[in-house]
Amino acid sequence: MIRFRLSSKKIFCLILIGALLFLPTVSAFNVTISPGRFRFAGNARDIFTQIVTLSNHENTTLIINVTYVANGLVVVPPSFVIGPNATKDLGVVYTMQNQSSGNVTFAWANNNNTLNVYIIFDGTGQPIQPIGNASVNFFPPAPVSGSDLAIYFTGNYKGTNAKGFLYVNNYLYSVDITGGLGIITLDKNAYGTAMLYIFGNSISDADSMKVFDIVKKPDTLVTITTPATATVDDEVAVIVKSGDEPIGNMDVTITSPTNQREIYVTDNLGKISFTANEEGKWKLSATNEGQTATANVVVTYGTLALGIAEENPPKIGDTITIITEPNAVVDVEIDNMPEGQFTASSDGFILFNVVKGGHYTLDGNLNKLRGTYSFTVPGKAEIVLLDSTTHMSVQAIEKDKRYTVQATDSSGQILTGVDSIWISNPTGTKELLPLIEGVAMWSPTLTGSYILSVSETATTASNSRYILIKPSAGDSFWITAIGIAIASFLLIFVILLLYSKRRRIPLNILLGSLLHRQKRVELPIG
Repeated sequence: MIRFRLSSKKIFCLILIGALLFLPTVSAFNVTISPGRFRFAGNARDIFTQIVTLSNHENTTLIINVTYVANGLVVVPPSFVIGPNATKDLGVVYTMQNQSSGNVTFAWANNNNTLNVYIIFDGTGQPIQPIGNASVNFFPPAPVSGSDLAIYFTGNYKGTNAKGFLYVNNYLYSVDITGGLGIITLDKNAYGTAMLYIFGNSISDADSMKVFDIVKKPDTLVTITTPATATVDDEVAVIVKSGDEPIGNMDVTITSPTNQREIYVTDNLGKISFTANEEGKWKLSATNEGQTATANVVVTYGTLALGIAEENPPKIGDTITIITEPNAVVDVEIDNMPEGQFTASSDGFILFNVVKGGHYTLDGNLNKLRGTYSFTVPGKAEIVLLDSTTHMSVQAIEKDKRYTVQATDSSGQILTGVDSIWISNPTGTKELLPLIEGVAMWSPTLTGSYILSVSETATTASNSRYILIKPSAGDSFWITAIGIAIASFLLIFVILLLYSKRRRIPLNILLGSLLHRQKRVELPIG
């Protein structure tokens, strides 16, 4: 059992206010406070909060001061004015300084219109020193009445618990921060200078009370009326209203597509105008009583007619006719590289020679008009043969040797869009050589003439390469020998044919006599 020893001074204080401890309310001279007391019990750093109501039953206005001397006790507001027959809510926070229990008690002093607040202990322990130095933050940084206000801790104290009060424009809100976060829903009329009281042993002294402004929420919606689109160099009209009423002398911030900002001030009709001298999205914003209205204007050039007269896709070597407005200026790019600038004739025509393949882009302009047109000219595909070992380009091709075949453009870049190459061999048949990323391996097995060609596609024009593979030295000897043998046979046949005609001997008999003649028997000598 814990025993408490009270000094004579404390006993005297208890006797003076003892009667107050048995009353649910405190009243004197038609002023009451309810509840007249509330109890606490706990450890150091525990926080107890209570909202009490002071009622003025007099028919006169009272100016009331709140007095208290106990450590850890705060009453909000500390002074106030209350009208006749009116009520006023007060916030009370007591942060316990040690392990104890007791009551927070209120006493009304009629002689000087003072509300005295006492703490009566009935048990005490050893005080524990405060720890930490947490910073109190709130969001949004510019609060608006009629919305939510978040109060929170960050960093090492983001899980801290605390209690407190928010007082603004005679509105009193209890703040309960749990796990480092507390949210208050503000009334529509809770605007003006606000005082935030947060209590706890982890709260820094500088942040135990914060003073800031809460902006009044507008009664009506603020709007910016402006055209959604405009043409470059147009004068754009803007009207700013609150509900149906125009707002005069209002700052309107206008941001160009290149992030150049300029502020305009509305006239008494809520109007401004500005020149949209850049292409792109213009942003407008205006703030009235904490409410921000925004609008966008998309500014473009007018459309310039631009195209080519040819129905079929152009090819290298063609002369095309660009059609546009008279005197329009057209910039030509090939694969994003400038090719030249041309001015249309009085009838709107430009003659252009297509000298190479690629993606063509035409950009035309005439005053406030802009136009664009694009087309693709197939490039010539080159077929390159490389030695598969040295990767060097070769001109003379040999039978049964392995080569790397590539399809490239005129600059030597591999055309990854080419899928295959047709090969016509010496026998007159065609075979398809598949390419992977524009590359394949090929080994010719016959001597003679080959034709390698790339089929015409959307990105390449047809092109071919002629290859002649000559026989090797060994192959030439046998071919020559066989040719001589055939030629000798034909020569003998022609001689026999002429002899048979001259002697009038049938050729078959002549051949038979030659083939069936028996060798003469030679007699021995002696």
